[in-house]
Amino acid sequence: MTLKADSILDWKPNLKDGELIFERRDFFRGKPKIIKAKKGEGVFRVLLFGESVAAGFPLAPAFTPTTILEDMLRSRVDEPTLIEVIDLSAPAMAPSDQLRVCEAAAQLQPDVCVFMQGLAWYLGLALEATFPAPDRVRESAVLRTGGLRGSRERYLRELASQAKVMAETLADLSHSMGAQSVFVISGYNHQWERRTPPPILGGEQTNTWFELFEQSQSALMAGDDQKALQIAAAMKALEGIPLSSTPERIEAKVFQARGLWSKATAAATAATDASCWHSHSWSMPQHHSWVCDAMYKAAPRHNTPVVDLRKVFADHWQTPFLDYRMYYDHVHFTVEGAQVALTAVANTIVKLPKSPAVGWNEKPFVLPSPPSLLKASALFQGAFWISQFCPPLLKDDLESLLCEQLRPLTQDKNMLLVLKDFLKTRTLDCSPALHPAMVQASKIPGISTVLGGKRLNRALCHSIFTVLNEVGDGDADIILNDLIESYQARLLEGVDISQAFFRDWYWEFSAIAFNDSQQRQGSPFYKAFWPASTFSFFADGTTALRLEIQARIPIGTDRVEIEVNGTSEGFVDLSTRWEERTLVLKSISRGLNTVAIKWPKLGPDDAALSQLIEAFGQGRDADIFRVHGDIYSLRVIAV
Repeated sequence: MTLKADSILDWKPNLKDGELIFERRDFFRGKPKIIKAKKGEGVFRVLLFGESVAAGFPLAPAFTPTTILEDMLRSRVDEPTLIEVIDLSAPAMAPSDQLRVCEAAAQLQPDVCVFMQGLAWYLGLALEATFPAPDRVRESAVLRTGGLRGSRERYLRELASQAKVMAETLADLSHSMGAQSVFVISGYNHQWERRTPPPILGGEQTNTWFELFEQSQSALMAGDDQKALQIAAAMKALEGIPLSSTPERIEAKVFQARGLWSKATAAATAATDASCWHSHSWSMPQHHSWVCDAMYKAAPRHNTPVVDLRKVFADHWQTPFLDYRMYYDHVHFTVEGAQVALTAVANTIVKLPKSPAVGWNEKPFVLPSPPSLLKASALFQGAFWISQFCPPLLKDDLESLLCEQLRPLTQDKNMLLVLKDFLKTRTLDCSPALHPAMVQASKIPGISTVLGGKRLNRALCHSIFTVLNEVGDGDADIILNDLIESYQARLLEGVDISQAFFRDWYWEFSAIAFNDSQQRQGSPFYKAFWPASTFSFFADGTTALRLEIQARIPIGTDRVEIEVNGTSEGFVDLSTRWEERTLVLKSISRGLNTVAIKWPKLGPDDAALSQLIEAFGQGRDADIFRVHGDIYSLRVIAV
């Protein structure tokens, strides 16, 4: 027999005893390793398509939607082995890749194709660094006639069109295989915050927007909800149409505090719809309402049912405002979230017109649970993603949330060691990936990725120290001493805290500064997209330190304020040329220290928009955001 078959994602075709099979070697992708192309007699086969949500991050490999759904369906038949649920998911699959996988899946003779809503359906549409030169030229024409508001409208039109094509084509492909299709809208965490800067608004409007944002923070901290809503309305008026998502996020925060859950949900949805149009780098993707609408509109094709987990979760928790009870981070299910979600999917499948020959019984679904260590690992991974990808409107909110996520882990001896190992790998003695703790961490799924991260991650470090001290763990002081010692040795020659390791936020860059989201090629220099920039480092609190800054500002000559741990250390004068300045630091304390650079007020930005249009017209890359200042070097050095 000649092998004539295509690969299906990471499933590779092969022949075994003259029969076509598909197999994969990566056991982390779930079970099974081998499937027969031709179904056995009476077998009911379900294919599950999607991205990281469908793949079960961060509870994979032992607890994925595929394994959960299979266990549930098998509990409803007398011959469990006749039910097969096959994993055809992969994180961050582009739309074209998803269609190719679906086409190739016809070789598996499915009975049902379950499509979990695509987070990455917008790929190729956003205004990203990966835009090819011809696309930038076309974007220049859009900007010239409609400005950045026109660019956003262009993106939303194309997203709606692409989502329509995707939903309809997936339903058609499933039908062409002789299978029934099921659409799953997985929803997202409404509590996940964004703090996205505005693009160039023109004139003094961008500067006014930032001034209003600062006022909104004061209003929120003072509990003046009415004033916060008024400021959010003024910010929205400056944008004209939703551009940044930040004012909508302020509204969601106020309504959430008031217990107005429907209004909070609507505001959070509006914030999500306003994000991601300009650059993936500013926020983790969530589901645009346009994609949800496209799935509903395509559902009548071939009588495709829609499992809307937004409604399922709302009914389960008796609130439309979804939060960390259902999601570890922005979109990935908790254990309970996964159980509730897959129960709804299983209920839909057993009600489809086509059923397995053995028939469904009336027994309740079995609700599988993951091993406790895997559940704890997922909780820690969720805290990590929150700490790096969820810039809060109010700093205390982040640390409070992280401590809440981390406290249960102190009850598990393995995860208690992981918390300590994370702190140990923040040392400057060696790269996190080369630290001895990584050997042990590699035995726990997902942990090595977190510990090997090339970030100091001030928020997570501070929160871990907090929970360790709460339980009276004496190792916390020992670890802190070791960290301080590693820094003190380097501070003698100077540490450049403008580097990525010391920055507070992972996604704090733009297309022009980084062309690689994994930072494998580094950055030429730090670019500030907010009026304040923060960097952190450890110190013993007794050694005298000075700050050597090489930086510039976009307009004229002005004074830049330097703060340490919230206390002003003084000012340095900067200009449009690279300047080198030195300042003695007086407010250094023992442990984690934060240096904040307070940039001067911006001027009018009409010229910036013209320059952006010109750059795109020539096929070049350019920033669509105002840059408050650039830092080439920010060295902390012992005096």
